[in-house]
Amino acid sequence: MRKFKQFFENEASGGIVLILCAALALIVANIPSLQAVYSSFLHHYIDLSIGSFKLIHLSVEHFVNDALMAIFFITVAIEIKHEMLHGHLSSFKQASFPFFGALGGMVVPICLYFMITFHDPQLIHGAAIPMATDIAFAIGVLSLLGKLVPPALKVFLLALAVIDDLGAIIIIALFYTSDLNMAYLGWGLASLILMFVLNRANVKAITPYALIALVTWYCFLNSGVHATIAGVLTGFLLPNRDINGRNPSNDVLNYFSPYVKWFIIPLFAFANSGVTLGDVSSVIMPNIHLVLAIFVGLFVGKPVGVFLFTYVASKLGITAKPQSMTWSMTFFVGIICGIGFTMSIFIVNLSFPGVTMEEKVHIDIARLSILGSSTIAAIVGLIFTGLNLKRHAKLNG
Repeated sequence: MRKFKQFFENEASGGIVLILCAALALIVANIPSLQAVYSSFLHHYIDLSIGSFKLIHLSVEHFVNDALMAIFFITVAIEIKHEMLHGHLSSFKQASFPFFGALGGMVVPICLYFMITFHDPQLIHGAAIPMATDIAFAIGVLSLLGKLVPPALKVFLLALAVIDDLGAIIIIALFYTSDLNMAYLGWGLASLILMFVLNRANVKAITPYALIALVTWYCFLNSGVHATIAGVLTGFLLPNRDINGRNPSNDVLNYFSPYVKWFIIPLFAFANSGVTLGDVSSVIMPNIHLVLAIFVGLFVGKPVGVFLFTYVASKLGITAKPQSMTWSMTFFVGIICGIGFTMSIFIVNLSFPGVTMEEKVHIDIARLSILGSSTIAAIVGLIFTGLNLKRHAKLNG
């Protein structure tokens, strides 16, 4: 029983469960007798109506990606806001070094992706795929090195990944929006204004925020703006201060975090990692540019971008590297930042809607490329970061 408790409390456990669910999806999708069951599960429709009014009509796959992931984005937004107000991003001095690392880790992968896919207008839509870092997975991998990791390095990776997620959220909001329904968008924005008013009025009860969040999510779902953006905005608009001894943001985060870690993200991985290898193998070569763009973006672009931008900014005197970190640590932890996984797969779903057969092929190849690239980045990053930290510890006695 004690070992189970230790596993669930370990920072690496979330990443392990994530890998297992992705592996399970790959196995199930490639066993003929289970393929139909897996497909039937993903395409089973969830219907929720109030009288004659149809509230929800979504397949399990879309419910996971559009509804459950909105909860994930609420927790991400709360964590980002907390870091900006009280944590590692609360001052320019603290935030500047990971900020430039995150900026490089977004810009360089996107540029490399463009350089490889510029000839194909359809593939260019996926340029944001290699820009994201999976916070839980990356922190989990680094935590496997235990006491070898200097606190400053862990803080750097956490802050970088948080800024990275914020960048991904902005990109999703700006570039992955379909035709707008202004009526639904108007009602959605009105509900957000109401939430802001409750925040400023120091309303501490969670129920009003929850009801408004549901209305906002429904309006965004039908507005053309991706429904998960409603989750992001809700997370930012929840009060992050003590109100009569309670902090609504902390209450929401503490309530949802276990569900996100042990249910929503693993289910997302299971629902989005089931690539039929037999179908994909025959089309990999005609789409090799997509495979290379994602791999080079995540595995090469991330460490190069993180190192290059922090180094140049440091030499220009704009920021300063923490004294307990070395430049080699910065580069090698940049490899770990190449673990895209959750957010990268999420962006795949937005980049290629899957309407045409070609888009469905792109989705499968992109998902498989992310799984492979993230796994390689995790293994290589763990090995080289570990060797570098051991060498650093030996030199400093």
